Amino acid sequence: MTKPNHSVIARRPPTWQSVTTAKITLQYASRTSLLHSFQTCLPVRQVATECRVVYFLREKFIAMTLALALLLPCLLTAQTRSASDIYGEGVRAFYSGDYPTALQKYSEALALKPNTIGYLYSRGLTYQKLYKDSSADIDFQAVIKLNPKYLDAWYGLGMVQMDQKNYDSAQGFFSRAILISPGDVRSLHQLGLISYYKHKYFDAIGFYDRILKLSPDDQWAYYQRGLVKFADEDYVGAAKDFSDSYRINPENTLALEQRALSYLRNNDLDNACLDWNILLKMGNNRVRENINLYCGKK
Repeated sequence: MTKPNHSVIARRPPTWQSVTTAKITLQYASRTSLLHSFQTCLPVRQVATECRVVYFLREKFIAMTLALALLLPCLLTAQTRSASDIYGEGVRAFYSGDYPTALQKYSEALALKPNTIGYLYSRGLTYQKLYKDSSADIDFQAVIKLNPKYLDAWYGLGMVQMDQKNYDSAQGFFSRAILISPGDVRSLHQLGLISYYKHKYFDAIGFYDRILKLSPDDQWAYYQRGLVKFADEDYVGAAKDFSDSYRINPENTLALEQRALSYLRNNDLDNACLDWNILLKMGNNRVRENINLYCGKK
């Protein structure tokens, strides 16, 4: 009887379909919910190659024993590396701006602990950062099915619709968020913005008024309300709101630019020129044309 050429067999590329012994390890893994660990600690391909040689020598029991022995480090690693540990790695990756890695880690954590609300929400948020709105929508919807009062998921659904400019749908989601938490400033901001886009200026001002009652130093509520008043041709009111925004944050040069335009529309050239000259000294060269046109060359 010709002795098998072990080296030739070992060099043949292993595949999941051709390696019979590998099926043993896969069946074992599926029963213990540890298949996921093979993707990280890697010995399956090596195990398949080694065990294939033994299997062709008709030593099935030895092949199975060898497979389990070689996979034991993976099994021990999977037992000690919990879903929360993997999720923590995802959180660190997310806040460092590495969204692809965060997505991978959140998915790994969910593979170990499916339907965990925090994991689903975090993955949805990561999908959103990666501009994968449809996937984000699926995860946020899954969160709401598990907990209909999960505020951040309703807000996340609203932001997905905002990204797609589906303002009616977004308004519905933000309104649900407000029902859960009437003081949710984020949702009130978005509802004000939607009303502004729809030219419903009275409603928009109402939302910003609510924000400023909750948060009197919200510079962007003053700024956005100023934009609404400017669009509604209330230039005096707009200038006041832009002034408050600039007072809260003197680095908000957008508020200063808009205040100058409000003065201009109200024929208050003196104050408009004062603001443009302040902006010019701050390095804003966009206003130079207005200074030359309305204030004379400086």
